[in-house]
Amino acid sequence: MNRSIFKKCFLFLYFLTCSYCFASNKVSVHGVVYSHKSKSIENVKVVVYSFEEKQNLTLLTPVESTISDRDGKFELHLDNHSNYQIKCFKEGWKMDNNAIILAKEAHGTQKIKINCQLRKADNIYELIGELHQDKKDKYQIDLFDPSSNTVISLKEKIFDFNFQLDKKGGYILKVINQDDHILYMNRIEVNKATNKVVIDIPSDQKRRFKVYPFTVNTSNINDDALDELNLIVTRMKEKENIDIKIECHTDSRGDDDFNLKISQEQAKSIKNYLILQGISSERIFTEGFGENFLLNECKNNVKCSNLKHLENRRVEYLFLVSSTR
Repeated sequence: MNRSIFKKCFLFLYFLTCSYCFASNKVSVHGVVYSHKSKSIENVKVVVYSFEEKQNLTLLTPVESTISDRDGKFELHLDNHSNYQIKCFKEGWKMDNNAIILAKEAHGTQKIKINCQLRKADNIYELIGELHQDKKDKYQIDLFDPSSNTVISLKEKIFDFNFQLDKKGGYILKVINQDDHILYMNRIEVNKATNKVVIDIPSDQKRRFKVYPFTVNTSNINDDALDELNLIVTRMKEKENIDIKIECHTDSRGDDDFNLKISQEQAKSIKNYLILQGISSERIFTEGFGENFLLNECKNNVKCSNLKHLENRRVEYLFLVSSTR
């Protein structure tokens, strides 16, 4: 047998051995954490993540955690509606291989034994965050590791959050509200055992231009919109720690592809205006959605009044907070 194939098969059997019984829709996970010298390791934090691969990204969401006992043993009970990845964390130790549990392929209750081997290593790493906000809204916190194309996502966070990490490096941190808008996005350097970030969530959410800023079917900015644009410029010059996201939408009239293209050109036009007024391009994020996010029933082939169509033709903007400035 080819040596590399044999090695892969050995590692799979080494880290994941299973026996089956049939009952409900649970996965029962029993495991042992031990060193490369086959000695059990106690007080190891065992974290289970739901696991999904999507568009070349690995998406991980922590769903359960426990601590290994004095014999290195741990036990977890998981639903079989997701696949899972297990990671182990303890100061001075590192787990080289992450165990994957294909729970979605189970037809009944599956009893799984996980053997987690750790080796002596440098620090484990922790990113601790605080959300400062006037309201008590819930947010999704995403941490993207560009070196592995992996996103760890924390759900429904209000005041604080915590990421357990097995390596240092540069990460992209995002705070996303319940409307799927990015309120904060920044590069975070994780280079010590404990890293901390404080994020001020802006009290003002997405706004819409009071006057639609473009001539119909063009990206030419109307003079009537300059007052509001200049107010944006003033605010961004006064508060250098904020960025802005511009979103342009059309109504459903006209060709779908044209509407998408013109909305993207309109967003770029506003960005160029802000740049000409002295705002750095790195502080401006833009998207053109065309007719993909209508506010009412006036989609293709639906008869609507002009006023109803105009409800969908809009430009919105959202201030984002950056901690780098």
